[in-house]
Amino acid sequence: MSDLDDLRDLIAWWRLRKTLASEGATQRRRITYHLAQRWIDAIRKEAEKTGETQGDILDRALRFYFGDSIDIAHRLVMQKAETLNKP
Repeated sequence: MSDLDDLRDLIAWWRLRKTLASEGATQRRRITYHLAQRWIDAIRKEAEKTGETQGDILDRALRFYFGDSIDIAHRLVMQKAETLNKP
């Protein structure tokens, strides 16, 4: 992979983050759900890893589940980033 490919990936990731951040301005309400401990741990771990709030992580997971195409793109970008970071 060349530096130019890395730069393109970085730009795609940044644009996606900007789009996701602008969507984060929606009104939120507090509600309680009972989740398996593994999901609570996974949400917390992902929030710590990405610097997002746990609500952001849950919003993204639900948008992905219900078919929001931008989250499909986000997942693909993140998967590519993970493969680039592996030795």
